[in-house]
Amino acid sequence: MAALSFAIILMRWQEKLNTQFEWREKVLQRAKVHPQWLADIEDSVVLDALVPRVGGVVHYATSEFLIFLPDIICIFPDIPIYINWGPELPVHVPDYLRPLEVPTVDEIKGLRSKCQSTHDTVASEPPSPARDLHPNPHVSSSPTRAPVSRNFPPVERYSGQLQDEDWRSFFIRQTAENAKRADKETVEARQQRQQRIDNATRGHVPGRKGARVFYWDDVEGTLIRRAAGRKNYEWHWNRYGPKQRQYDSFRDEWDLCEELQPDGEPTYMSDDSDEGDEDFYVPLYDDDDDDDNHNEGIYSSSADLMHVHSITNDMLTPESQAEASTDEIRDALDDLVYYRFGFVPPSFPVASPSSTPEMHHVCKYMGVLQDASITQGQRENLCHFFGYLQLAHTIEDVPATFYDLRQPDADVHFPPGFQISREPLNGKTWYILSPHQEDGQVDFIILLTSAASVLEILRRKWGPDLNGIAMKLLERCIPFNTAICSSRERLSAPKVLPCFSRLGYRHVNYKPNPLDFATYQSLCKGFLRSQRGRAALLAGGILARIARDYIQDDEVYMGPSHDVYSSGVCFVKDGESGASYWDDQLTDDEINLLCGVYMVETGRRDGNDQQRTMLSWFPKPAAWATSGLNVGFWTSDCESWYQKRLQENMSESAVLRSTNQWRHSLRFLKHSQRVAETNKKLASLFLNSIITW
Repeated sequence: MAALSFAIILMRWQEKLNTQFEWREKVLQRAKVHPQWLADIEDSVVLDALVPRVGGVVHYATSEFLIFLPDIICIFPDIPIYINWGPELPVHVPDYLRPLEVPTVDEIKGLRSKCQSTHDTVASEPPSPARDLHPNPHVSSSPTRAPVSRNFPPVERYSGQLQDEDWRSFFIRQTAENAKRADKETVEARQQRQQRIDNATRGHVPGRKGARVFYWDDVEGTLIRRAAGRKNYEWHWNRYGPKQRQYDSFRDEWDLCEELQPDGEPTYMSDDSDEGDEDFYVPLYDDDDDDDNHNEGIYSSSADLMHVHSITNDMLTPESQAEASTDEIRDALDDLVYYRFGFVPPSFPVASPSSTPEMHHVCKYMGVLQDASITQGQRENLCHFFGYLQLAHTIEDVPATFYDLRQPDADVHFPPGFQISREPLNGKTWYILSPHQEDGQVDFIILLTSAASVLEILRRKWGPDLNGIAMKLLERCIPFNTAICSSRERLSAPKVLPCFSRLGYRHVNYKPNPLDFATYQSLCKGFLRSQRGRAALLAGGILARIARDYIQDDEVYMGPSHDVYSSGVCFVKDGESGASYWDDQLTDDEINLLCGVYMVETGRRDGNDQQRTMLSWFPKPAAWATSGLNVGFWTSDCESWYQKRLQENMSESAVLRSTNQWRHSLRFLKHSQRVAETNKKLASLFLNSIITW
C-alpha cells in the first residue's frame, strides 16, 4: 500500500508541475480498467491522511525525490519523515526545504558531534523525525479530533462509529439516541418499526432490500464497525451466533459482534483454518496476463466494482429505478394556490389586470397538470389573480377580494401555537420558529429563509410541534435548518480528501454506462446513511429529493449531528457576538457526490493547460435554483422530471451534463420562478409588518 500511495502522490505532483501530464488516462489505457475503479483507489485508504503511517526515510545525498518532500508532508502531515544526511555534510540546505524548518548545516554538525560523543547511548534509540526537532509552523501540531488515544485505529467512514469510540460506548450512545427517537415517533412510524422487528425475530439473513449489516472487526485489540456489503451478508452472518447479532429497529441495522456473547458459537464455522478469510475474494493472475482487458470477465475491474459496491446485475437496468420513487404529496389545484400563494375565491367580479397569463402557465407556476375539475369561472379568477401577482410590488397591488394577506380574518393574521421571529444572520434575513417558553426544552429550532414557506405553515395550520412542521417541510423538499443555539467556538475542521476523489476523473468524450450510475448510487447511499446525510434532506430541492431515495426523515428530528461544531454551519447575528445557531451543512465535495459530478477533460487546451469541465448525473443546486422547475417546493412536475431522469441515467444512452447544459435543459417556464420570487417578496413584506408575537 505504501508503494501505491507514493506512486499516486508522485503522479499528482508531476501533474501539478506539468498539466499536460495526463497520468490517469495513461493508467486506464495501460491497465484497461474501469475509470471508477481507479477513482475508488484514489478515494480509499491509500490516500487517506487519517490512516496512521509508520513513516519514511529520505537519503539526502541520493534521493531523487528530495524536492518532493514538502508535498509529501503537505498531503500526509502526520507521517514521521526522517532525513539521513549521509557521511558528507551538505554545503547548504536547499531553499525548498526551508518551509519545513529542517536543521541548518551548523545544526547538523552539532547533532553529529552529539551523536559521536554519545554513540553507545543513542545507537540503541530510534532517531527523532526532523519535524519533531523543528516543527513546521504551517502544519497544525494539534490533532483535529479528540486526542483520546493515538493508537486507536481509524474508524470506517459512514459506519456510524465515532473516532476513539469503543464498541460499548457505541451501543450506549445508540440506545440513548433511540430513546429520544421513540419519544418523537409517530403512530405510523411505530407500526412500521414493529413490522421490522417482527421480520428481524425470524433470524434470517437480510436480503438485498433488507436491513443493513455491520460486523465488528478486531484491529489490534480494538473493535471497529465495518459494513459487511450485501453480497457478503450470508458469509458474515453465519460466523456469529444468534446472541452475537443485535438488531436496531430504528435504523434498520444489524450488528454482528462477538463481544455481545463471547462464549457464543457461530451458526456455521468454515473448515478453512487459514488466516485472512477475506483473501478468497482476491483473484490470482498468471504472469502472462499483462495484455488482458481488466475491464471484462469475472475477475475484471467492473466485477470488482460490483462486488465492492454490492451491485447485482438486475440493478443495472432502468426497471430497477421504478421502485426508487417516494410517496408524492399531491394537493388539489385550488388548495395549492391558497396554501402557497394565498388565493381566495373572490366574492364579486374583479377587473382584469393589464396582463393575464394563460391557464396552462398558471398550472406551471404551481408545478401541476391542468385540473379538469376547475370550472371556467375558477380558471378566469386564477388567471386574473396571477396576472396581478406577477406585476405586484406591494401587497396592495393585489386586490383584497382574492388575497388573504389583505383579509383581516384570514388564518395568516392569527398567532400560531409557536413563536416566529426574524433575525439577520450571516447577511441574510432568517425566520425562526421556536416553541413558547412554557413548552419546555426542545432539540432544535427551525430556521427558514423563505417567507412564503412560513406563510404556508400558517395557512396549513402545521404545528405547534416543531417535529411535525419539520416532517411536512421534508415531504415537500422545502429547504430549512434545524439549529441549536450555542456560544461554543468552532472546532478545527476535520481533514478531508481532495476534490473529486469520490467519482473521479473521466477522459474526453467519455460515455457513462449503467455501472457508472449504479456505483454513484452506492456511494450516495454510503454517505447519506451516515450522520451527515441529514444535511442533504435539510438542503431542500434536488439534493433533498435525491436523499429521500436512500434515507428516512427520522435523522432530521434528532437535531444536529455530533460533529456540527467542526463541520457544520454557524449562523451569526449580523454585527453581534455571543450565542449563535448551529446546524449541519453539506460541503462542496459532498454536494458534488450527491449530484454525481465528474471532472471530465474537454479535449481543448488553454495554453499548455488541459481544460476540464464538471459533468454530472443531476443538476447542482446553483443550476436547479435558476430553473423553471424550482418554485420553492417539490411539485408534481419536479417528480415527473426526476423519474424520467432516473430512467435516462440507467440507460446505455445516458448523457452527463455541464452546469450550462443543465440550465438550458431546465429552463421550462421562466415566469414560474419570477412568480415564486414575487410571492416570497410579498410574503416577506407581510411578515415584517406583523411579527410582534
